[in-house]
Amino acid sequence: MDEIDFSIVEYFGSSDSSDCGYCRGQNNGLRMTHGMWAHTMSIQVYQALIDNGWRRSGKYCYKPVMKQTCCPQYTIKCDVQANRLSKSQKNSLKRFFNFIEHGEKPKASAKVGENSASVSSPVVQNPKKLKETVRDSTKHDGKSKSKATKKRYQRYQRRVEKLRLKSMTDADIEEHFKKKREAKLTKQKPKQIQDYFNFTDAAKNKFAVKLIKSADASCFEPHKQTEFEVYRQYQTTIHKDKKKELTMKQFERFLVHSPLSYVSLGPLHEGGSFHQQYWVNDQLIAVGVIDILELCLSSVYLFNDPQYSFLSLGRISALYEIMFTRQIQESVDNFKYYYMGYYIHSCPKMRYKGDFAGSFLSCPETYTWHPIEDVKPLLDESKYARFASKDVSPSPPASLRDLLILYQQSAMPYFRYRELRATKNNKEEDKEILELCQLIGQKAAACKLILYRA
Repeated sequence: MDEIDFSIVEYFGSSDSSDCGYCRGQNNGLRMTHGMWAHTMSIQVYQALIDNGWRRSGKYCYKPVMKQTCCPQYTIKCDVQANRLSKSQKNSLKRFFNFIEHGEKPKASAKVGENSASVSSPVVQNPKKLKETVRDSTKHDGKSKSKATKKRYQRYQRRVEKLRLKSMTDADIEEHFKKKREAKLTKQKPKQIQDYFNFTDAAKNKFAVKLIKSADASCFEPHKQTEFEVYRQYQTTIHKDKKKELTMKQFERFLVHSPLSYVSLGPLHEGGSFHQQYWVNDQLIAVGVIDILELCLSSVYLFNDPQYSFLSLGRISALYEIMFTRQIQESVDNFKYYYMGYYIHSCPKMRYKGDFAGSFLSCPETYTWHPIEDVKPLLDESKYARFASKDVSPSPPASLRDLLILYQQSAMPYFRYRELRATKNNKEEDKEILELCQLIGQKAAACKLILYRA
């Protein structure tokens, strides 16, 4: 990974929009963002940008104006080695596994308020009788546990006597039981994500995941129309978009085009933009758009066939991407994070991202990382919050000395550009470029980022 490409961006400044897809105007504000167009970009620069609060949509990169936007968006990442499956995540993986392996379609769960008697505790007609029943059962359980403990101890003593008949010393006997305990613990080791994707040859349904480059026409073209049909079904069903507005050109601009250049991360993996396709019985059911960067796997977007909503494909794909990040980590140094985009505490539908153990949120002022469980109380009080303590300095801006300007087909230092562009608008342009320096941060500029000026 010695080669570092130049990155060329065009800054557009800030803009606002009343059409917020998160709150639909309920937060009485505007969605405000800074924006720039990335003509081409290295994975090193984009890694630095997302660590400074940026994200991409196609080739357009944007960063929320956190103090002013109606729904503050905090960058969230998960340390995949610290991640542990929650009970609900295990249940989702079990349902998915049973569908693929055994052909068992999950039963639709009852809605809140429906069939409540069947899912809640039975109605008690006589509270006094219930209290007596609980007291009696508690006494019975206590006696049962005592008898069970006594029987286990008796079995243990019989095993010890048998081992002594084999001329084993007390130390040998202790070592024998220690090994048995370790073997039992190994057998009872909790399942990992990969265990739920380990299907037999006799599985009722055939499951496959294909990873293709976004920019690789030879791989992408045969499936582009299929992807587009799934995308259109998803957008119209889930997001209520108008079908006539969902064109192939819009789809390509949003999810196919990418500014990222491809670069080797070693003998097994490559950095850049990819589509991870999920297939069941040769039918495309979901597509995860991802970026593989210098230190992380970044999730861009997920769309799926609404007919398979019973499989919780949003959660399943996120867990698969965590597993994939771990696989890359085995051969790529310092590759340890899974970026889930933005966490929006003020939007209930987006809070699910905080359910992944080992997650951190970025402070919007210092860009330092903080465990999500530590900062949630701050977000309960205010939708915008600084997470770092007051003594932590803000992230340093890019230096004008590091920033190159592409002007008249030549890349030059900013001060040389100023000499060539001696106009009355220098102060306004200085203000705009200094604003960009603050927004992109020191590391992005140092990675050969070039600002295009007409």
